[in-house]
Amino acid sequence: MIETTIKELDRQVIAIVANDERAKLIDTIPVVAPYTTLFLSFMPDGIDMFPDSKHACAYLALASRLD
Repeated sequence: MIETTIKELDRQVIAIVANDERAKLIDTIPVVAPYTTLFLSFMPDGIDMFPDSKHACAYLALASRLD
């Protein structure tokens, strides 16, 4: 039952990303998964809240530290 629920939620997230213009644009970034795409597309300040890509990666735990 849990696996079925997870698969259904995955399908829903993918469908939301596919139908949202901001999410579709973010989804073109390599290695950004649908959940991250969805999160970023609904951030109030968007990606512009980060001074650079290193800060964005650190915020999303895609990088362990800023170098």
